[in-house]
Amino acid sequence: LAFIFAGGVSLAIYMVGKMKGMSTITIILAGIVMNFFFVALQQLLQYKASAEVAQLIASWTFGSLTRSSWTSVAVSGCILVVCAIFVTRYVWQLTALTTSEENAKSLGVDTESVRLKMFMSASLLTAGAVSFIGTVGFVGLVAPHCARLLVGEDQRYLIPASVIFGSLLMLAASITAKLIGGGSMIPVGIVTSLVGVPALFILLMKTRRWE
Repeated sequence: LAFIFAGGVSLAIYMVGKMKGMSTITIILAGIVMNFFFVALQQLLQYKASAEVAQLIASWTFGSLTRSSWTSVAVSGCILVVCAIFVTRYVWQLTALTTSEENAKSLGVDTESVRLKMFMSASLLTAGAVSFIGTVGFVGLVAPHCARLLVGEDQRYLIPASVIFGSLLMLAASITAKLIGGGSMIPVGIVTSLVGVPALFILLMKTRRWE
């Protein structure tokens, strides 16, 4: 179900972007609109649910590694490996796309097909993690930006570097949540959001463009 809805949202954003020329701003705005829509649906579910169910929904939205298990590690790990192998086949096309869509097309890249496949891969990766531990914000935004500052735009290095940075950020957030929890572990999603907002703002201020 997580993948079905994540894939549906990704397709909707993709179609909006396709109609408007796939500009970065259009895709971001479409994502923000979708986010507000589903947050409203989530709030409606909480409002209509019983107290126990509403508490479960609220707890899930925080994102916590305490819900993880060896089963979730195995499933998410398998999804990561499969998606990594699949995405590796398109590293040079993705690198070409980072320059411009026109340059990519001139090199023979089917930009629409590549984008659609990457949207679906990202949906599967997101669903594999979120379905187990809840929503954890900003890791998927901050980690690639940090990796880009270190290794550049070449997707052969950027993709694995993003995975490593994301893992390190989650590890650091988990340790921080335990240290400041005072005997109880604060949900890691709260920590990543508190740190991610200023970190992403600083990164955006230091980069010339966000693509």
